[in-house]
Amino acid sequence: MTFLEIPKHIPCNITALDLHHNRLTALRAKDFNCYTCLEHLDLSSGRIRIVETGSFVGLLSLKSFTLYQNQISHLTQKTLEGLYSLKILDLGFNKIKNIYAMWMSVPTLEELYLDHNKISVIHLRAFYSLPHLRILHLHRNELFILDAYMLARLFEPSLLGSGFQSLRLTMSGNPFEHSVDDFERYAWCLETVVMVYRSKYLQWDEQQKNRRECRFDTGPLSHTAECLS
Repeated sequence: MTFLEIPKHIPCNITALDLHHNRLTALRAKDFNCYTCLEHLDLSSGRIRIVETGSFVGLLSLKSFTLYQNQISHLTQKTLEGLYSLKILDLGFNKIKNIYAMWMSVPTLEELYLDHNKISVIHLRAFYSLPHLRILHLHRNELFILDAYMLARLFEPSLLGSGFQSLRLTMSGNPFEHSVDDFERYAWCLETVVMVYRSKYLQWDEQQKNRRECRFDTGPLSHTAECLS
């Protein structure tokens, strides 16, 4: 059965809802207002283009949200209001072009999938409000250049939390000005505990064994980054 809108007859106390492969074109304000127990929501492989502010108010318990393979091109910080427990957000295979400053305020988020979009611009403060982020997929977009400071912030110990938990960052398949291998090596420097940024060493756990150094050129990533054994 396919739907043109979120069906109204679904019990409010459900914990999982799968509406993938439907004909939904828009998510309207208060569509999920009563689903306070919902933990998993799948709206993948649809036709969603519009996501109104307030669409997710009420989803207080939602942990995983799949919007994979739709036609979404624009999201704002207010669009995602109400997702106070969200850990996994999959927006892969959409048409998102820009990631704005503080574009989502979901402090519980651990996994963010933005692969296979049309992203060409990422603001340097785009991920500041995601302190628990562990997986970030940006591969197969239209990125030519990334701001060095933005990348450095993603790997700061203050953002990675106690224990220096790793962040998995994928960026392959973008039309970078330099070899993507340079960026992949940088992204995987999480045993990397000393990073050179703007010619200054930030020492992140000098006691860790097999310590590596990550050398990173000044300014936007118009130069290469490299990990040194």
